[in-house]
Amino acid sequence: MTFRHSLRFRIIFTFSLFGALLGTVFAIAVYISLDKVDDHLIDRQLKEEVERFSIHYQKKTTFPPPISSQISAFVGTEKMPSSFKEMIKGFTPGIYEINTDEKEFHVAIANMHNQAERLHLFLDVSQLEFTEKRKFTIGFVLIAGVLLITTLALWIGWVTSRGVISPVIKLSTIVETSEPNNLPADFSKGFYDDEVGVLAKGFENAMGRLETLIAREHRFCRYVSHELRTPVTIIKGAVALLNRQTHFNEDDRLRRPLKRIERALTNMENIIVTLLWLSREDEKVKTGDVFEVAVLVREIIDQNRYLIGNKPVDIVLIIEAKPRLNIPRSLFQIAVTNLIRNAIQFTPSGNIEVILENDRVIVKDCGRGMDSEKLAHVTRSVENENRQTSSGLGLSIVKRLCHRLNWNLVIESEEGQGTIVQLIFTTGKA
Repeated sequence: MTFRHSLRFRIIFTFSLFGALLGTVFAIAVYISLDKVDDHLIDRQLKEEVERFSIHYQKKTTFPPPISSQISAFVGTEKMPSSFKEMIKGFTPGIYEINTDEKEFHVAIANMHNQAERLHLFLDVSQLEFTEKRKFTIGFVLIAGVLLITTLALWIGWVTSRGVISPVIKLSTIVETSEPNNLPADFSKGFYDDEVGVLAKGFENAMGRLETLIAREHRFCRYVSHELRTPVTIIKGAVALLNRQTHFNEDDRLRRPLKRIERALTNMENIIVTLLWLSREDEKVKTGDVFEVAVLVREIIDQNRYLIGNKPVDIVLIIEAKPRLNIPRSLFQIAVTNLIRNAIQFTPSGNIEVILENDRVIVKDCGRGMDSEKLAHVTRSVENENRQTSSGLGLSIVKRLCHRLNWNLVIESEEGQGTIVQLIFTTGKA
């Protein structure tokens, strides 16, 4: 699991995102508020100045000097500088904000009592207002504040995630390092009575049930091993006795059924050994039984030719190398037998090629083949509803054997073009 997909990353990312959004919203609100409040205070000052001029004129019929040195007052436009005249050209009474190349002004235009000329007040706010330069400075400070809040949120998320995730990591370590034959007990006591504690208790109960099932499975395997081997041994002895006591020249009708019984017994013994070995996950592969792969493959082909029956099918063995394997013969035999039997079953006519290379056995048939959907499910142990298109349990066993032996099973097929199955093994070792 990469850090990007971990729960800890999600917590840190959530805290950081929340901090960034909170800081950004706060910065935007402060920035807009400063601008609005600044404009509101200046416009209010101009309104008060207009009222002061109007009251003073009504009492003394003269205009007082502006209260601020930043305010320029004019009645009419006769004495007004040309730059100011151009600035208010076409304006009606009211308060305006005007920007020039160098300065910013707030302008108040008002009608005076019994005066034909209008009062014009120009307030130079270049040094007072929230100007562009000051906007840049304040914006920089606000951005720095957003980064600071985001960094703080990142740190809080990092610290919080350590505390939140540590019991989860502890629990996952316990579960991950548990072995089927050595499952931990009472580990839920090491967790607080919270959500993780409930989860730990659930895992503990599940492991208890799993341990019971494993013990039951081991007992079942021991019973099955004894109960299956005993009748097979009895049948095998009976067949051997019949072979010694029967004169085939006198009664050749018994030869073929006895041979079929012998083949079925051999196949049953291999299946029993293989299934019991597969059921014991902790059992290693026994070595010392070194055999020639080519010799065994030839025997397997000869033993399964009877399955062809009356079909116009032939099995061709192509030996390009002669590898040797150091594993029980039964494991290899059951795998190759299943591949060859499947090829025979699904080939109505033509040749089946069994190619032996240095590191693999390749079985090619020219049968009906499979489409992509069937090919994707061909190694499943559950049979399809239509047994004629099912690979049965055979390929599932082969797949499990390959997994235990660190081999590879590669299947290529095209509908109507046949199937190619490669059993890729490692020579000299399991």
